[in-house]
Amino acid sequence: INSRVTVTGTVSINLAEGKTLSIPKGIRVSEGNSLTITGTGTLYIELPEEGNAGIGGNEDENCGEVIIEGGTIAAQCGFGAAGIGGGRAVTAGGNGGTITINGGVVHAMGALGSPGIGSGTNESGAKVSGGNIKITGGTVHVATGADSAAIGGGTNADSGTITISGGTVGILCNVVTTTIGAGLGGTNGDITISDDVNIISDGAGPGNDKVLVVFKANGGEGTIVPLIMEKSTATALPVNTFTRSGYAFSGWNTKADGSGTAYANGTEVSLDSDITLYAQWSEPNLIKSTTEAITLSSGDWTIEDTTVTVAGRITVSGTVNLLLPDGKTLNASRGITVSEGNTLVIDKFDSESTGTGTLNATGVYNCAGIGGGNVDGYRTAGKITVKYGTVTANGGENGAGIGGGYYGAGGIITIKGGTVNATGGDSAAGIGGGYGKYDDHSVGAGGTIYISGGDIIATGGDGGAGIGGGFNGDGGTLSVSDGTVVANGVNNGAGIGGGAHADGGIVTIEGGTVSASSTGNTTRGAGIGGGGNLNGVGGAGADVTISGGSVTATGGQYGTSFGMGIGAGNGSSVHGDLTLPGVTMEVSTDNTSWTDYSDTRRQYMRTKTN
Repeated sequence: INSRVTVTGTVSINLAEGKTLSIPKGIRVSEGNSLTITGTGTLYIELPEEGNAGIGGNEDENCGEVIIEGGTIAAQCGFGAAGIGGGRAVTAGGNGGTITINGGVVHAMGALGSPGIGSGTNESGAKVSGGNIKITGGTVHVATGADSAAIGGGTNADSGTITISGGTVGILCNVVTTTIGAGLGGTNGDITISDDVNIISDGAGPGNDKVLVVFKANGGEGTIVPLIMEKSTATALPVNTFTRSGYAFSGWNTKADGSGTAYANGTEVSLDSDITLYAQWSEPNLIKSTTEAITLSSGDWTIEDTTVTVAGRITVSGTVNLLLPDGKTLNASRGITVSEGNTLVIDKFDSESTGTGTLNATGVYNCAGIGGGNVDGYRTAGKITVKYGTVTANGGENGAGIGGGYYGAGGIITIKGGTVNATGGDSAAGIGGGYGKYDDHSVGAGGTIYISGGDIIATGGDGGAGIGGGFNGDGGTLSVSDGTVVANGVNNGAGIGGGAHADGGIVTIEGGTVSASSTGNTTRGAGIGGGGNLNGVGGAGADVTISGGSVTATGGQYGTSFGMGIGAGNGSSVHGDLTLPGVTMEVSTDNTSWTDYSDTRRQYMRTKTN
């Protein structure tokens, strides 16, 4: 048939055994119409006109419904359209419609910017997607050019909904750059690929410089689309997004049982041939109630009982993921040592958990609630990350709630979520440094602190910042991009910044709600900035950048002396830089009458609500 065939209504084509139906210009199946193909014969579509799908919409048309139950089908596209799916979207249309393949052998070939199966190239500026694509069986071979997925969206088109639950899918890897999903400029929707699907490369032969990497959940849930890499070129594997209830992901392996070659999560690999990687899963270690001190070595740890109490101090060795089950509580009665060179991540138990577990950590003399200890080499905190849970951390005398122990800096502290209430012991920060040295303010400094979510209350001990340095400790570096933060320094400690008479450090606020105050009976620290006057010496202000969020900063006052809302503590006139890209502030001397900020710092300062 030398002309293009148009399907009107609901049509079935049965391909007889040993017979070939050749329709070079293709089959038009526009929106509202349906085509089902059955049988064991062959359908051949060679060269539709520009903008027309091999099977599906014409230019500026959406595809209707296409169901393939059997036969051998070869469908090439007209330039800009899908092999099977939408036509090229110049001013309208282009969507992939509903495409179901339950059997047969299908060869679907797109072109530059259009997929083998899915939408056409989107030049219209409207929203276009690959439609609803289901593959439950058969053998499907797909190819496309640059800027398009092999299955899903063409250029500037979303993936649509793609479900592949069975069969074999072959991808021409020496042409394709994206396997399954959205085209360049598009967004991925719901994509589900079962472990039962056999995904192979069709790119063998001279000139093929690509390899195909397939990911299997191996008992887990979720989908990671196959990755195409340049052969013999170092490329990072995607970070795992598979989940498995009650288990922790431990890496990849070329064998499902873990007996092959292992690869770490997100690592760079250089491959010479196609590979299938299976997720590896491990059950976490159990923490049980004890009167003794314990050590948690690298790996995943959790609790089984509703309440677990460890009466001795817990020490983290290596990288430890502490997985808190919903509704269960771990009491670390003498706190947790996470010293420099070690890492603690506090997370929910698994992907099905809501993150309602609880950790209570109480430090002892010279030790942080969570962080540094009281022995040389262990005083400065390592890396501490809170993702989920309710975490209450109280430092012992001279120890931060979360951060450094006596003469210890805060390390690297990241809070991404959860509820955190951290209180420093006397002379230490709520979050940050422990007690520092009078003649070396880097000792007891705040470290590096990132906050991107959660509800945080941080209260310093006597002379410590809420977030920042302990007594004598500089503020370190703080970045806030989201979350709710209440930071209270006590008796010359800044709310955020330096401990008593120490400098403020660097503070960047891009979002969230931040309230910072210097409090106490004898306090003169800044809300954000330097610690207050001690023996005639006050802390210089922080270099502060505020580009978003809501910020309220209140300096402390003792008698007629006070610290600035943002700037120096009393006893210093060096306020540091205040940069406000896109944000305006107002200031007050009495917390009642407010004026726009120009260059003059005041005791009360806040971002202005427009």
